[in-house]
Amino acid sequence: MRRHAPLGLIWQVASADDFLPLLIYVTLRANPPLLHTNLQYITRVCNPSRLETGEASYYFTNLVGAVSFIERMDASHLKLSDTQFTDRAAESTAVGPTDLPSLHALRDALERLKRLQARQKVDRMRGWVHEIRRRG
Repeated sequence: MRRHAPLGLIWQVASADDFLPLLIYVTLRANPPLLHTNLQYITRVCNPSRLETGEASYYFTNLVGAVSFIERMDASHLKLSDTQFTDRAAESTAVGPTDLPSLHALRDALERLKRLQARQKVDRMRGWVHEIRRRG
């Protein structure tokens, strides 16, 4: 399924097959602090049945798989020479929150929502004023 996005771009609906590669990319770019510690904590403390069934299990398993891939990743996984792999790893930097297009869209949507809420508040006040004048 294709949907049109702002600026003439075309979005395609992501499937489950897209999730793991995107999770690997996002995990690499975000470089979350204490990721291993958090994974170990979840594994040790969480009720085992929650890690073996259901939606939480699906996401946790994918995250563990992404981390495992990242830990074992080398130039051959990415079809790069060792030099290219080393150069690209040295050049990479974490993405800041303002660099992600989806966050720009979210910020814009929140701004529109704030404007709509303000407009609704004004409309409600006008309605109250009108009602007071009508009764008065």
